[in-house]
Amino acid sequence: MGEIETKLTLRGRLKVNLIKLSGLITSPFNHKGFYNLCKIFSLIPSKEDTIKLRLYKDCVYEIIFKDPYWNRLISNTYHYEPEILFLLGYLKKVKFSFVDGGANWGFWSIVVSSKNFGAVETVSYEPMPKTFLRLERNCKLNNERFRVIKKAIMAKSCKNIPITISKDSEVSAVGASIYKKSSNRYISTNVSAEGIDEVLKGLEFQDRVIIKLDLEGGESEVIKASKWIDNNDCLIIFEDHG
Repeated sequence: MGEIETKLTLRGRLKVNLIKLSGLITSPFNHKGFYNLCKIFSLIPSKEDTIKLRLYKDCVYEIIFKDPYWNRLISNTYHYEPEILFLLGYLKKVKFSFVDGGANWGFWSIVVSSKNFGAVETVSYEPMPKTFLRLERNCKLNNERFRVIKKAIMAKSCKNIPITISKDSEVSAVGASIYKKSSNRYISTNVSAEGIDEVLKGLEFQDRVIIKLDLEGGESEVIKASKWIDNNDCLIIFEDHG
């Protein structure tokens, strides 16, 4: 999806070419097995720790090269969450604010706040400390055009909430959740959370809002708790965990 802006070493180019080739090969099969191949190629040692991808003209996304969740973007045949991309393209001419709940490294915050998608007001929430540093870094690379907040989104504001992540999770910490009980397979750290209504009341433009919630199972609880959502014009994007 993205053009590489980082100058690569010989081994770095090898990894990139292998990822692109595997993306091309797995494309007819809906990229089945692509993640596992990218994980294998990530084991090839190279000097590059991070690489920058140019997603659109004014969108730069820095990823950690060895992380297979995000290095799949190197392939031109792979599109991350294409259903959200389709929706945003459909709504290009509509003015709205965007809340990115569980922003990770800021992919959707970067895209939505770009000129290509209307440069809308965007606020990103990410509670994991190390993940937040990557989000903050990507915000700076894109001229700090969206706000980043080091908190989770919950039904009500609170402090010192344990957030858990699997011990075998990738470096991007995708799947971290305040709604999973800790066990021997998980490690946890305490984070702060902001109540959903406090999040939404703080927006500059409130006539229309798109709320993207990636809370690993807590989405319905947060939505039901919001009086703001009941009384305002908004669209909610979330993954159904059943």
